Amino acid sequence: MRIIGGAARSIPLDVPPGLAVRPTADRAREALFNSLGAINGFVVWDLFAGSGAVGLECASRGAKLVTFVELEKNHCDFIQRNIDRVRRSVPGVATNIVNSPVSRVRWQGAPPDLIFGDPPYAESLNEFKQLMNNNDFKIFAANAKLVWEIPDHPGALGEFLLAAPLQRAVRRFGGVNFLIVNKME
Repeated sequence: MRIIGGAARSIPLDVPPGLAVRPTADRAREALFNSLGAINGFVVWDLFAGSGAVGLECASRGAKLVTFVELEKNHCDFIQRNIDRVRRSVPGVATNIVNSPVSRVRWQGAPPDLIFGDPPYAESLNEFKQLMNNNDFKIFAANAKLVWEIPDHPGALGEFLLAAPLQRAVRRFGGVNFLIVNKME
């Protein structure tokens, strides 16, 4: 696992051992970020952050603030170590780690430009529906683009499309489907 592009390109990242974290594959991450375009100066939230790879990819590509939300304290320690590694190449980025379930996050601070969600696959649809029904989140993220990694099992994409706002798209990169919500309506 490594940073794919930007100022911290090729910096290796630590990942918690075992299957507790399922990092998005390098190829899928690279294609996704290429499709998103420039993110210089963005405020980014990385939900279910795991190792922090997606948020740190944003930092490497010019994001000004990245907030990592992760339930597992052990994973937060990995995120902090990875931030420390990447910070040498991107010293100007501000970071924040929130050790909490996403359902209990207080949606406050600078409004985000970009939000990533990649929860454990077994919980993904439920977590997505909870966010889509959370008025505080929808107000906070009203102008943000939400990118959600879709579990790779039959019927999953249709279930997510039924729960998603109408202004959305699906992109497939490196064998991974991403639901991209362009507006929280």
